[in-house]
Amino acid sequence: MEILPPCFGVLRAALLALIASFASLPIVPAQAVSDEAILAKRPPKLLSELGFFSDLNGQVPADGVLPFAINTPLFSDKALKYRFVYLPEGKAAEFVADEAFEFPVG
Repeated sequence: MEILPPCFGVLRAALLALIASFASLPIVPAQAVSDEAILAKRPPKLLSELGFFSDLNGQVPADGVLPFAINTPLFSDKALKYRFVYLPEGKAAEFVADEAFEFPVG
């Protein structure tokens, strides 16, 4: 049997307490993307109120939210980045040669 230093017991107890606190959080059902929240005069207090993800923890995009990657990734301390764009239903981004895409409001 391997004997670990006492600090590992404290860390284990703290980790178990942290996991237990997350387990007691309420499960909030996912909402659809809210065009009203996006176009409101005041932005929502929480980004989650925009409804961009059907599973916020897993970053599963909601319907209409599209993942994308850029062809010239920026260095960011080796952190992984996931990018998403939302287009309102029936709208499209317009491509203009030698310019940036033009996106609809929303």
